[in-house]
Amino acid sequence: MAWTGLTLTVDGRNVLNEAQVSGKMNIISIVVGDGAAPANFSTRKELVHRLYEITDLKVDLGDGECTVTADIPQVNYDYYFREIGVVVATDRGNVLYVYDNCGDSAQYIVSTTGVESTRKRIRLLLRISDVAEITVSNPSILYVGYVDYEQTVGRLEDAVDAAKEEAAGALEAHAKDADNPHKVSRKQLNVDRIDNTADMDKPVSKAQSAAIDAVKRLLSDSIKNHVEDTDNPHKLTKAQVGLDKVNNTSDTDKPVSAAQQAALEALYEQMASYTRQKIADLINGAPSNLDTLKEVSDAIAAHKNIMDALNEAIGKKANAAEFDSHTKDTTKHITAAERTKWNGAAEHISDTVKHITAAERTKWNAKMETTGDSANNTAAFTSGDAASPTGWADIGVVASGEKHSSLFRKMSLAVKNLRYLYKVIGTTNISAIGGGTLTGAINALNTGLEKKHIPVTVIKEGVIESGPSRITISGNIVTLNLNLWKESGWVIEPKDEVTAKIPKEYAPEAEIVDICILGKSSYEVNGIGYFYINNEGNMHISNKLNLSSVRMARVNLSYEI
Repeated sequence: MAWTGLTLTVDGRNVLNEAQVSGKMNIISIVVGDGAAPANFSTRKELVHRLYEITDLKVDLGDGECTVTADIPQVNYDYYFREIGVVVATDRGNVLYVYDNCGDSAQYIVSTTGVESTRKRIRLLLRISDVAEITVSNPSILYVGYVDYEQTVGRLEDAVDAAKEEAAGALEAHAKDADNPHKVSRKQLNVDRIDNTADMDKPVSKAQSAAIDAVKRLLSDSIKNHVEDTDNPHKLTKAQVGLDKVNNTSDTDKPVSAAQQAALEALYEQMASYTRQKIADLINGAPSNLDTLKEVSDAIAAHKNIMDALNEAIGKKANAAEFDSHTKDTTKHITAAERTKWNGAAEHISDTVKHITAAERTKWNAKMETTGDSANNTAAFTSGDAASPTGWADIGVVASGEKHSSLFRKMSLAVKNLRYLYKVIGTTNISAIGGGTLTGAINALNTGLEKKHIPVTVIKEGVIESGPSRITISGNIVTLNLNLWKESGWVIEPKDEVTAKIPKEYAPEAEIVDICILGKSSYEVNGIGYFYINNEGNMHISNKLNLSSVRMARVNLSYEI
């Protein structure tokens, strides 16, 4: 067995990989031994039987290679020069980097008799190849004398220089040959199926299209699921939007606040005082039996028939003057001459042809005349009236030529509607309110309760009203619903910088500080800011929490003046 070349050990390969990354390798010694050749060189971690270690080394670095030179030391024993290795230092300790063993072909070194007294030198050339393998330039370890060695080295160096010069010229010419000097084909490069198109002109491949479609579907599903997730996917809390003090109640279930209760009680007392005064004015001077609405209502109900009401008003007996006037009425009474003349007409009266019988008169009297007084006539019809109606009745249009039954039916429905109207209106006398009419009374009672719009003036440059801004006053309550947009975004500003203002007469008595909603758009809430309004009507908005990129400010505030 001869020298086969240095073999990179498993540990050595790990060291080489680390050295290629770090750019550093620390060779510390060459070790020599006489152990028998092992079955596997690459798994060696040390020599089979080490004799000595050479630490006095000369290391020359070249382009991708490393030459390690050492002198064989003088020892006091004879031995076989059978195995050799290179040791490098690592963070984990010293590692056998490469190893070789010539087995039975080992040279026997005799040191004790002086036969081998000539000094010997070892030179190992390690090269790093693409497969991370380190080899020696000559598979054999050379033992040469210094003189022969130096001469040989000189000749080799001259030959190498000449070869380098020749190779450099050839390499330069080859490097300048840009016309594919090796005649490499597309197939050799394994690109024979690639189209010759620029990157900007390359179409989307089937695999790319499928991958894009898959990503689209994934993104679409993810976005859709997120958009449709109505279970607060971002885990937003009331505190994060500045509403931690708000109770979770619907508008119809919200209790009356302390301020609202105070306002309602004040309004009730004002209206009650007004009503008491009007009632007092209404019954002023009325007789004791007609000084309440109930008594007046009972009196009207007891005299529903107009004739009854008149008879009750004027009485049924004539006075002396009326009786004398009736007695002297010659039209209503006949004279003696007229009586004689009429008595002579008895023969005419007994004429049954010219005169009708009692039965005929009764029959004819039952017939209603087309004209004349029909006060005592009766008509049969279906009445729609009710003593205590519960709703309105629909009434058709009264038309010419209708039958009495149809006309009286419509009249009865009209009376029913009048009764229901009387029931709905109630019994309160409103003759002294609003001119005695319903619309007048409603307008009078609503006086001072209508809402009045208050103008707002934007002062700060770059701020505009955005969306519906409404500032109103109802009674003595001012309500601010203000939407302001600032393109450059709301920031922390001094309180004396006026953003907008309203007329002083609608300003609060003392400064009010409240929160406002800040957002990046009209549809996005990002947090809260601070809103100030003083007794001059000057308003100021500040992003006191320093929220980023918020442009929309919303103010909702009510106060009493």
